[in-house]
Amino acid sequence: MLGLSAPAMDMAPPPPEPAFVLLSGFMGAGKSTVARLLAARLGLPCVDLDQEIGLAAGMDIRGIFAARGEAGFRTLEAEILQKVLRGPVAVVALGGGAVLNPESRAAARRGGLLVTLAVDAQTAAKRLRGAADRPLLDADPLVLAARLDARAEAYADADLLIDTHGRTAEDVATVLFAALNGRPDL
Repeated sequence: MLGLSAPAMDMAPPPPEPAFVLLSGFMGAGKSTVARLLAARLGLPCVDLDQEIGLAAGMDIRGIFAARGEAGFRTLEAEILQKVLRGPVAVVALGGGAVLNPESRAAARRGGLLVTLAVDAQTAAKRLRGAADRPLLDADPLVLAARLDARAEAYADADLLIDTHGRTAEDVATVLFAALNGRPDL
């Protein structure tokens, strides 16, 4: 077994081809890296939602948070996600909070396969050491754990959950590629 979580076994049938593959999960889960690796394997473009938001706003994510606050950022995030979903099919790395908005989560699921890359707080903290560009990053593992727990329900509302603990981004991309190709037994 691949370490797919139990909900993955009850995964809804894949959307008709072609469809977006949207990667969700907490910061440090590996969404951006796995998205690039998976997109290359699938021969699809890779879209990083945070980069698209930054381009649209003309500033980085930290700057958007500083200028508009989290609520303003989330509004822009939902708008840019809708724009991306109207574009060419791609592998999309969502921001860590994108699926907190129920409308955005529903739009992602309608657009394709919503995959949560699961990570525990300790692993996330380890992976994020030295990252200064995360506006909601708190080095305190207890704060990270509380934020992750508060988001657990939204992350669980996905078509597929993949545990990233103890796996490299390449391993996760391999697991996801296999699942997309009907080979969850690899």
